[in-house]
Amino acid sequence: MRAGDYGIVDGVEYQVRVHGDMVTLFLPRTQPCPQGWARSQGDRWKMRISRANVSELYTVRSYANFNGIYVSVYQVFPTTKTAWIYYIGGSEEQPIHPAFEPDPDPGIAWWNATVPWDSLTDVVEPVIPIR
Repeated sequence: MRAGDYGIVDGVEYQVRVHGDMVTLFLPRTQPCPQGWARSQGDRWKMRISRANVSELYTVRSYANFNGIYVSVYQVFPTTKTAWIYYIGGSEEQPIHPAFEPDPDPGIAWWNATVPWDSLTDVVEPVIPIR
């Protein structure tokens, strides 16, 4: 499962963050720190490289079904195989499913939850090139 920005470097797909002419690559921290990489926030390693070294850049938008609720996948966490999901709509007071919590912004019925990947079905992941 994917969600967010990705790039291909030497035939390998990495989660990325684009900063103009530079790109930060991310790896899940499931192994010792590879040479040339550094600790990032959370559970990832990072390495910054020139954008010229990235053969493809694209955004993956992920949508899925969670217990009958059509959700958007905001972020994925490979080390725990979980996803941060959300849906907008419904009641502002009561979520459709007890796994969801309200977004702190009052007046918007935005509900989010962190759930295991295997609880999501019918996953659709459109890919949009980054120019």
